[in-house]
Amino acid sequence: MTKIRTCLFGLGHMGRNHLRILQEDTRFEVLAVIDPVTETLPPTAQSVPLFKQLPEGLAFDLAVVAAPTELHYSLVTDLLQ
Repeated sequence: MTKIRTCLFGLGHMGRNHLRILQEDTRFEVLAVIDPVTETLPPTAQSVPLFKQLPEGLAFDLAVVAAPTELHYSLVTDLLQ
């Protein structure tokens, strides 16, 4: 089975929950977590790269947007381009 290559945007309260669920579900491969504020992953998270911004050239199939609601439009618009 081919895993769904996933990037998580935002690692606040909801982002941490999304990360846990994504890492528990074998259908997903979390390639990166993108959060401009957070310095470290939660202690219970499996090792995954944490970036301040999306690295250029990172190819993924799914973006999970868990950033603050007021950032959703600009973030998703940038991702679609």
